[in-house]
Formats: sequence, structure tokens, C-alpha cells
Amino acid sequence: MERKFIVDGIEGNKASLEAEDGTILTVDLALLPAAVAEGDIVRIFIDHEQTGKKKEEIQNLLNDIFR
Repeated sequence: MERKFIVDGIEGNKASLEAEDGTILTVDLALLPAAVAEGDIVRIFIDHEQTGKKKEEIQNLLNDIFR
């Protein structure tokens, strides 16, 4: 699932993101790409492929620790 937001405004170290349904999120500007500007579209999605790889990596580290 993917959600799209438009950067509605930037004040100080905060950005207001508006979802397609009108929901407003306020996030730390540091969480967004450095070049983000008002009017930009930001997409947030779950990367299942990378999630699986990271879980496998963590499991391998745990297996190494508890041998």
C-alpha cells in the first residue's frame, strides 16, 4: 500500500503533509529528503522486499550470537 502526500507547508524544522483524503500530518523536516519544498509530492510505502531482507539479516545475527 502506498500513500501520497503533498507538502503543504514548512515552518522551522516541521513540515505539514496533506494526504489525498485531507488528513494532515506534521513531521520533522529531517525525516524528509533535504531538497523537499512546498508543493512537492511525498510517497510513503512499505517495501516488503527490503523488510524481508532485513528480517533475515537480523535473524542471521541472532543465530550467530546464540550458537
